[in-house]
Amino acid sequence: MKYLIAFAVLIGIFSCDNTVDILEEPRDIPIVYGILSATDTAHYIRVERAFVEENVSAFDLAQDPSQLYYENAEVTLIKGSERFVLEEIDATNDGFPRQEGAFAQSPNTVFKIRNSDINLVEGDSYSLEVNRNIEGLPLVTATTNIVGASTIRSPLTVLNFDNNIFTTFSWREGEFSVVYDLFLDFRYRERAIGSGDEFEPKVVQWEVANNIQTTRIDIRGEQFFSFLSGAIPVNDNVERVIESVDLILKSGGAEIQEFIRVGDANLGITSSQDIPTFSNLSEGRGIFSSLYSEVKDNVQLTNRTLDSIRMGSITGDLNFN
Repeated sequence: MKYLIAFAVLIGIFSCDNTVDILEEPRDIPIVYGILSATDTAHYIRVERAFVEENVSAFDLAQDPSQLYYENAEVTLIKGSERFVLEEIDATNDGFPRQEGAFAQSPNTVFKIRNSDINLVEGDSYSLEVNRNIEGLPLVTATTNIVGASTIRSPLTVLNFDNNIFTTFSWREGEFSVVYDLFLDFRYRERAIGSGDEFEPKVVQWEVANNIQTTRIDIRGEQFFSFLSGAIPVNDNVERVIESVDLILKSGGAEIQEFIRVGDANLGITSSQDIPTFSNLSEGRGIFSSLYSEVKDNVQLTNRTLDSIRMGSITGDLNFN
């Protein structure tokens, strides 16, 4: 399973605001979003511009791609003496359509490089360079360290939930990781009763923890069963079979933690974002950082947990066999 954490963003870690502010000063302000991850197969940087025009509304400007994007921008990632130039693409063609909102959805311009062409190394430092290719405007630069693996320690292979007991999730802190999200994918299959059809695979995702700075969290079992009750509809016409769960741990770098702290947490190439107040760029606004995503798949539930799902007071009406 592929988790493009940089733009899922986070991630749990991220929320959305479609407000468009009119800037007071008539100057060019680049807006840059770039989250690198050694676990991704490709890396994307979004480069846009803030806009001001006295007689045109900010909403109309946001809908105009010629105002939203730089015509000849160049984006480069740098490691030591090595320079890696990114390709300008439409993110929609890579399966990342932009959310509906104040900003133009097409074209959905981002800059891309495949990991096979750059081979990000955990713990190493990488710099970003954005050249707007407009006379008199300086380069936009930033630097970040690549976050290392935060390995899930508990549970190992079996997970137990009990209404009256706390279940512990813990992980080893990865290099440069400071903020975490934890998700649980509950996998099951269902089919119409008596149909004889193949069981259709289903999955619902539970956000176990969001934007925490510790490497351990204790969850009361009742929270898990309540999640299932709310996420899976009651349907007397289907029968269901429990399969397993996957755990997804997302670890973010210091810049992401600060971005969240100041309250502007809308990242991603699919977003329709407001201009952030936090920035670690040399020019303009935005964020250049790193994160890591670990997936522990096929974790089994204890027999006690399975029985509680099938017959418990919270989930007993979901028709799990």
